[in-house]
Amino acid sequence: MSIVERDRAVAEEIRSKYGVRKVYSSFEEALNSDAEMIDLVVPPHNLHREFAVKALRRGKHVLVEKPIATTVREGGEEMIAEAKRARKVLMVLSSTTSIRR
Repeated sequence: MSIVERDRAVAEEIRSKYGVRKVYSSFEEALNSDAEMIDLVVPPHNLHREFAVKALRRGKHVLVEKPIATTVREGGEEMIAEAKRARKVLMVLSSTTSIRR
């Protein structure tokens, strides 16, 4: 597993706690790596399309946190079309949290 983290202290803490193999200091550095998949769980929703399309165009499979994008046009049309064009997998992570009282 690899991550993007700009704060070196945080990166080292995560590396030791979770066994992270590689820490990239920027999204661009991760895109230039040999990683096969980019997992977009941190960017705000309005950046999902931009980051996903960049990754797909760089030949990466993409896992994006729900919601896929801020509009149907961005997510349902642009991102899916780009994944098809790139012949890469675009996956959407949908997690459910349950709170017991």
